[in-house]
Amino acid sequence: MNKNSRKIILISLVVALLLGGFIGSYWGGEMNSAIEAKKDLRSLDKRISNLKAGDASAEEINTLKEEREIINVIFEEKSFSYSSYTILKFFGKLFLSLLNLLVIPLVISSIIIGMSQLGDIRHAGRTGLRTIIYYFATTSVAVVIGIVLVSIISPGVGIEESAVIAEKVHGKEGATIMETVLRVFVNETDKAKGAFPSNIFAAMANMNVLGVIVFSLIFGAALTTIGEKGKLIFEFFDGVNLAVLQLVHWVLYLLPIGVMGLVTARLAEMGGGAMVWMELSRIGYYAFTVILALLVHGVIILPIVLYILTKRSPIKFFSGMSQ
Repeated sequence: MNKNSRKIILISLVVALLLGGFIGSYWGGEMNSAIEAKKDLRSLDKRISNLKAGDASAEEINTLKEEREIINVIFEEKSFSYSSYTILKFFGKLFLSLLNLLVIPLVISSIIIGMSQLGDIRHAGRTGLRTIIYYFATTSVAVVIGIVLVSIISPGVGIEESAVIAEKVHGKEGATIMETVLRVFVNETDKAKGAFPSNIFAAMANMNVLGVIVFSLIFGAALTTIGEKGKLIFEFFDGVNLAVLQLVHWVLYLLPIGVMGLVTARLAEMGGGAMVWMELSRIGYYAFTVILALLVHGVIILPIVLYILTKRSPIKFFSGMSQ
């Protein structure tokens, strides 16, 4: 993707965010009413169907039918809003689906190609050890930064009553630290989860990126030890990586309309207008905490580590990787 294409996509993205926010804020209420009316229609259709199959009286069924006719009139008045919401949501979901489609192939091919640059892994013991130490050290620093900022800013205080515990967390409240750590590596209840899943294809299907990364690292390391046959496979994955990157470039051309669809649909589902700003105020402290932590880690900690370990100028380094 050339420089001009990147500029066009970036400008289009900004316009899409503003346009999506504007449409969602001012038209979201109308869309939300249409969405709720559609839900009510589906609920009533189901209730009428169940009553017909049971022993309900004709009076009960007629009452529900009359209620359905009233709601249907409301829905027909807002049908254009509902159709617009459906189309915008479709483009947003399409964009996300295309990105998700490319995640696993991109991760696998890029990591395996990266491993090929190390040469025979059996001769890279010191490099591998340093990499592991660096990874755990910087990750530990990131965790500390997160804990400190959360303790200071307290982003969740005041909205606990409206918070909903994610399904992934249910049943894990009583787990010990050791159990939680071990579950990260091997998940006995789900063969698709964990850093070492028992079924790599199930891990791919369930978007277990951690498991895919670990498998790709081990697979790439094994390829470096089998000589010429390994080089042939590396060449294959090099071609796969280039092809997937080209696909990513093509998908990025859909970024503006995809983002506008996602933003507008989400704001419509929230109710638009005042509800949008209420939700934004609720997550504002959280977003501020995350962004601040990322800035501290990426703009302060990592440049300091770079200068201490390599004596290179962080400014020159970041300018070199700016593209």
